[in-house]
Amino acid sequence: SGHYAGAHFEGQKARLESLKQKLSDLKHELDERLKRVHMVDDEMDLMEQAIIQAESTGCKDNMEFQCGGHHPKCISRLLVCDSYSDCDNDADENEQCRVYTPGGSIWEGRMEADSCTSRHPKEVRVTIDSYKIIDYLRSFPEVTATIDFDPHAPNYDPATSLHVQGHMDLMVGDNRLYFSSHEKSGLAFECTFDGIDDHHCHGRVIHESSQLPCAYFTLHRVDSYGEDHEHA
Repeated sequence: SGHYAGAHFEGQKARLESLKQKLSDLKHELDERLKRVHMVDDEMDLMEQAIIQAESTGCKDNMEFQCGGHHPKCISRLLVCDSYSDCDNDADENEQCRVYTPGGSIWEGRMEADSCTSRHPKEVRVTIDSYKIIDYLRSFPEVTATIDFDPHAPNYDPATSLHVQGHMDLMVGDNRLYFSSHEKSGLAFECTFDGIDDHHCHGRVIHESSQLPCAYFTLHRVDSYGEDHEHA
């Protein structure tokens, strides 16, 4: 009877291990399917934003804002985010008015296709020192920042940092952080948010006189708030 009980116990143990493995495999499959669902959702959001950007607004985009909705109309971009609703659907005071680059936020990314900077860094870090909303120009908040080059390199030298001034251009689906050149190089720095992912922006180094790009990068927010958002 003892031999039978032992064999019975071993049989139950084997079946239990088999069930545990099947549950583990099922969990892995569900996780992979959920990842694919999230990827499809993200791609659909990007496609929707691209369609919106590709459609003609009927407005002078550099100077005017399209309210959209059931009663579309164009208003001056100076009226966007001024705390007063000039669109029937409040579109001028909604999503695009959020603060993408608050003071204290830290952004990092890798440089790509750099054909113009003298430093030729592999990595760049942007620390937002201040974000100031001007009452008479609320759709173009003033931003100051410190740009560090190769901040994680063993030979990193803080003395090479740049202290820059610029603004955030609050334009739907094309919110652009722009820092003017203050060096003889004539190079300016811009990074554009797509209105979907607040913690990533696609950047370019450009010749300020011609606005032609000569280097590219993608910045990711890396301070504690950005990390919390990433893992939410």
